[in-house]
Amino acid sequence: MDIFTLELETALAEAGCPLCRVDYIDQRRWMQTFIREGHRDPGVRRRFSASGGFCSAHAELFSEMARQQEKIVVVGVVYRALVDQDLIHLRSLREDARGRRRRELRWHSGVCPACFEQERSAESKCFFFCEALADDAFRRRYASSDGLCARHFVSSLEQATERKLPAYEFLIDDWLERLTSLQAGLSEYHRKRDYRYADEPRGEEQQAPIASLRHYAGMTATGVQSLEETGG
Repeated sequence: MDIFTLELETALAEAGCPLCRVDYIDQRRWMQTFIREGHRDPGVRRRFSASGGFCSAHAELFSEMARQQEKIVVVGVVYRALVDQDLIHLRSLREDARGRRRRELRWHSGVCPACFEQERSAESKCFFFCEALADDAFRRRYASSDGLCARHFVSSLEQATERKLPAYEFLIDDWLERLTSLQAGLSEYHRKRDYRYADEPRGEEQQAPIASLRHYAGMTATGVQSLEETGG
């Protein structure tokens, strides 16, 4: 069994979208490499500079892991280079302004390097997930899990369509069933908010709004971590 399949099998037993969890593992693995040596790679540094550093979610992960590994110096190194770059650009713009000239700002138009890597590997993850669904035992384990978030559902459906995989119909049927269940939970949640039923005991339907949000939105790396910390 390859490492992706092993991690996916483990993720099926945990709360939330299994592919979000595998992404979380991969993002931590990528960030660990970035802190150790990847920040020296010219291509990664160019993406880092072009994007203005990490996005907020990956910046939080970067800070957390750098502290854990006692490598805050790496944060200082890469952001010092970013600050130096931006100062040069802004001073150039200021000189142009003094001469009553204005030009295109060209401010951080690139993609966060961690997001870039995440998106680069997304298609292959969804493809291998669709292939795994050909196994009946895997399907049963997936059906008993929290299921895919909307982003991974659409990506997996696209892979199943493009490669003519039998997982296509299963994925649609699975989401139909899950959305029907969410609809029933939300309907009951709103019914019990009516003053006429205020005395009825509250139950699982009270979790329906957050369950719906999580089902559609999935989880970022920090979202998976907070879910683990709360035991959810």
